[in-house]
Amino acid sequence: MLHGSADSIIKLLWVIHLAMTTLTWLQLGVWRQRPNNNFAIFKSAYLHLVNHQPLHTPYPNEYFDLFLYHPVFALFFAPITLLPAPFDLFIWLFGSTIAFLWTISHIGLEKKWIAWVLFLSIFDLSKNILHAQTNVLIASGMMATFIFFEKQKPTQAVISTVLNFCIKGFGAITGLMALFYPQSMRSIVQGLLATALFMCLPILVVSPSECVQYYADWLELLRGDTITEPFSLMGFLTFTCHVDKQNESYVLLSGGTLLMLYTLSMWLQKSVLTSKRRAYFLAFLLLWVVVFNRAAESPTYLMASTGLLLWFFFHKQAATASKPMTALFVVCFYVIAILPSDLGIPALKSLDKRYFFRPVFAFIPLLWLFFEEIKTHVQRRKAFVNQ
Repeated sequence: MLHGSADSIIKLLWVIHLAMTTLTWLQLGVWRQRPNNNFAIFKSAYLHLVNHQPLHTPYPNEYFDLFLYHPVFALFFAPITLLPAPFDLFIWLFGSTIAFLWTISHIGLEKKWIAWVLFLSIFDLSKNILHAQTNVLIASGMMATFIFFEKQKPTQAVISTVLNFCIKGFGAITGLMALFYPQSMRSIVQGLLATALFMCLPILVVSPSECVQYYADWLELLRGDTITEPFSLMGFLTFTCHVDKQNESYVLLSGGTLLMLYTLSMWLQKSVLTSKRRAYFLAFLLLWVVVFNRAAESPTYLMASTGLLLWFFFHKQAATASKPMTALFVVCFYVIAILPSDLGIPALKSLDKRYFFRPVFAFIPLLWLFFEEIKTHVQRRKAFVNQ
């Protein structure tokens, strides 16, 4: 009875999300009630590419901001760019929404917890769809990597990772999960070959020298000071704590150390890893790419909130969600996902806009996950020594 009820709720939540996407499409693509800057950037990128124009320079007459994405993404967007409006936007928005709903529905949680995740995803998913963001696809691709590895489909998992990389570079981070599954070396080689192949795709429409220049421009943009979003941990330290931006390398080094130690701990226990622990690693990565991402902005928190949801509800499924963990989850989820919405308390929302404390509430559960893994590792080592 409960299983049937959960199925019905999941179907209803799919309908609600798709209905919200329909309304967004009508607002942006049909009624044109709001500007659609992000989609303009994506569509223009392909046209710039085929016309042999720079990808990563400003085009103030076409849109504001910059094309920050992988050069291959401009080519991937060709089928949508060539569609007439408003069908181009329809494909983009509905494709993104369905990808996210599908990955959540296949992530390995029981039906009742899937329903909770789908329900609580409304806040950040609707925000990203409203701005036609790529974060929905990146989060979906990260989860798809985990899903395919768990289903013993490593080739599909590798393709998910490479496609993510070809949208935004940090999307490739889930490639680390290959280390925790059988034939990991084969998956790594597949990933490297597929990445090399995909990175050559712009040669279909531009010369090899132009292709190299596009990558040089992209790397220059990522390394430069153009990206100064305040929603990463470094942004919080810079804009709120007034830490010198020159210390950014130390923050990134700290983030890299956490990631390396977590990965090493998992890899050393590869033979005894459970699906649940690999799911916690996925949750860690979803939080990590926001906390230590110098380009993180408010919509990017879809990944952080998704990581938070997966961490908590996998614990609920295992009946290991303690009261302190539950309290931490409620507070962090409120700050990360609900506070920026219309349901946020105005005074707290004003404080967040002034002090940018949201990264701290993504960093705390990330640390919890890290020390939780280290504790598990130590306990297993002690049990092995005592045998």
